[in-house]
Amino acid sequence: MTGRAALDFRNPAQLVASIQEHCRQLRKMGGTHVKAAIAEIERTLREIRSMNPRPDNVQSNSWWGTRLKLRSWVGYQSRLGPCGSIDRPDPSDGTVDFIFSPGGRGLEPLSSVEAKLVRWFERNEPTVSQAVKKAVISWCSPLCFDRKRKFSFGRDFPKIETEEDLKRYIGLYAINIHHITPNGLPYIGYEFGCDWEEKHGLGVLMHGTRAVDVGFADVAFLSSIAEEDAKRSG
Repeated sequence: MTGRAALDFRNPAQLVASIQEHCRQLRKMGGTHVKAAIAEIERTLREIRSMNPRPDNVQSNSWWGTRLKLRSWVGYQSRLGPCGSIDRPDPSDGTVDFIFSPGGRGLEPLSSVEAKLVRWFERNEPTVSQAVKKAVISWCSPLCFDRKRKFSFGRDFPKIETEEDLKRYIGLYAINIHHITPNGLPYIGYEFGCDWEEKHGLGVLMHGTRAVDVGFADVAFLSSIAEEDAKRSG
């Protein structure tokens, strides 16, 4: 099967027609040709999957995303209320909002480059989330000069040394994947609500598994912070 036409991954009808044509050819073939036809069908299906991991995830007709349930964040505060406020007294079941390009993009399906960023996160989420927890615990340490230099939370700031400590004071409500793609690794912003700063919340920006910044929640969704880091690292 040669001369394979280029597929328009924004046109589901064309993709389905392509698969159906391969199947028709398959029925006419036998022997070694069957294996070649099956391989062609499998390749087409892989390309369809890579087009857009979640093609229906346009939320409120304004942003691309979905809700995920992540084991990494089970047992933390449930912060799905307005602006990351506590929505129930029971611990979180791991449900968070997942947002692509919080800085803004159209509602069209993800491009192949954008889809790769999402798939990278899907494969590496437990590792990234663990790095986020480590970064927050380090930032909360009384020895963290950067936090003390930039913020004044007063004497009521909690003592946080372990993940169990962390669970009592924060809750994840949104994960943002930025469209910036240096080195093929996504910039990922984690937005939390927290007891010590109800108004501005807590944010962590990651580049892959590297912590870029910790601060108020806007650290997680402002693309300018990711862009500046990309320039410095580039």
